[in-house]
Amino acid sequence: MASQYLAQQAIRLFWTVLLATTTLLPAIASAHELPEYYPAGFQLVGTIQRIDTSRNLLVLDDVRLPYSPNFKVHTLNTEFGTIHDLRPGLKIGVKMLPARNGQFLISEVWVLPKDYRQHFRVTPSRPGGGKS
Repeated sequence: MASQYLAQQAIRLFWTVLLATTTLLPAIASAHELPEYYPAGFQLVGTIQRIDTSRNLLVLDDVRLPYSPNFKVHTLNTEFGTIHDLRPGLKIGVKMLPARNGQFLISEVWVLPKDYRQHFRVTPSRPGGGKS
């Protein structure tokens, strides 16, 4: 009687694991598949709302960010694109570098899939570099 119960539980567990792996793994894999020329993470991820080429500005999630005149664009289909590959509504990952005037400029952007989510959390260091 007990062995029959254990066998039923084992079968139930088998089918649960099988169902979970066949439905969840493809979704997880597709959400993480980025070209090999993409970095593991980004300094900033957001959605383009506006591009102002006359002032070298991208508006990303209501934040105006200046970009370098020679910034690099990477898309899911090509390693080296142009600003003409960008448009409002695209989700992008951003790398920024400090400029001479102390302001930060976008130096590179990577077009991301709509369902992309940042896979790590950036925690700023405390003044003095110590832990709390």
